[in-house]
Amino acid sequence: MEIGGMNTKPTTEEIVHHIREWSINRIKYGMTSNGDALSIIAEFEEWIEPEGDELEILSLEEQQ
Repeated sequence: MEIGGMNTKPTTEEIVHHIREWSINRIKYGMTSNGDALSIIAEFEEWIEPEGDELEILSLEEQQ
């Protein structure tokens, strides 16, 4: 994934931001059916309209 014009491994926060923007744009610009839009809203509700100022992000480190 390329974020900010750099081809580096994105941070968890960058991935969450990208997915949030993707989900909002799918709904906002009618890029999906009404049923799919409702599913996206249900899945990403906490990211689309978070309660409070911050999102709690839990991620696991990749083991090699």
